[in-house]
Amino acid sequence: MTGKAGSSERSVELALKRIAGAHGVLPLKFVSPGFTGVPDRLLLAQGGRAAFAELKRPSGGRLSTIQIRVHAVLRSLGFRVAVITHPDGADTFFKEWLL
Repeated sequence: MTGKAGSSERSVELALKRIAGAHGVLPLKFVSPGFTGVPDRLLLAQGGRAAFAELKRPSGGRLSTIQIRVHAVLRSLGFRVAVITHPDGADTFFKEWLL
């Protein structure tokens, strides 16, 4: 990963954290040892609401095959899974999810 690509994904992550905080949402870094392909963030909101966010750099960020499969499983369980590729995408996601 080049510095530019890393900073681009980082800008998406920082936007997500900032906007989550403004909405009272806890954006936990999600790591599941022994289970690959899980989204980057577990988002917890009041009322017991939960969603997942996968963060990708704005240009060229792609989901792996295992990420696509895991996202499908999570969605089949009724969870919202967002793939956010731009800082503005975080704001759009929260506005839709928290309606």
